[in-house]
Amino acid sequence: MLWLAGKGDGMIRYFDVDETAPYIHALSEYRTSEPHRGIAWAPKRSLDIMNCEVARAYKVTVGGVEPISFKVPRKVCHRCSQ
Repeated sequence: MLWLAGKGDGMIRYFDVDETAPYIHALSEYRTSEPHRGIAWAPKRSLDIMNCEVARAYKVTVGGVEPISFKVPRKVCHRCSQ
């Protein structure tokens, strides 16, 4: 996956990168009205994989630091969700 976030922008766009043409496929985007001053990514080992979290970003804004969680939607197992 390729994550694109620009300083002063309120969007994070993410793409799937493949070895065959077309090489880049747009997946989705995260939108917010407040622009970010910077983005930092959490290491993979700190993610909540039991809740299908694939990435976590920390968005630096004027008011502080906001965590943003990116999760893959999965079917919930009723036995496991207790």
